[in-house]
Amino acid sequence: MHAWRIAARNTHLYPGARMQGLDPALRHALHAGDTVTIEFSDQGVAQGEVLACSDQGWHLGARPHTTMAGTTVAAKHWLIEWAGTDDDDAAGMRVKAHLA
Repeated sequence: MHAWRIAARNTHLYPGARMQGLDPALRHALHAGDTVTIEFSDQGVAQGEVLACSDQGWHLGARPHTTMAGTTVAAKHWLIEWAGTDDDDAAGMRVKAHLA
């Protein structure tokens, strides 16, 4: 199991939101059971877990957290897809969908 850091380009997650792994090895080394810390653009932080992983992307189980503006966000599940090609952007990704 590995702990990864991911930078989100916004203050929250939503379909289309872009993120960047802070370790370029993330795309090739991410596995189910790994933990992630998502660092939002406003310095907010959310913790989560990789629930499943494939060549196309991965399933994030985000834990409940509070935004820097004070909004409470419930636990959510997201489908994350890799952005670009393997050579272009080894750790780039975007939120594809919110999963029920």
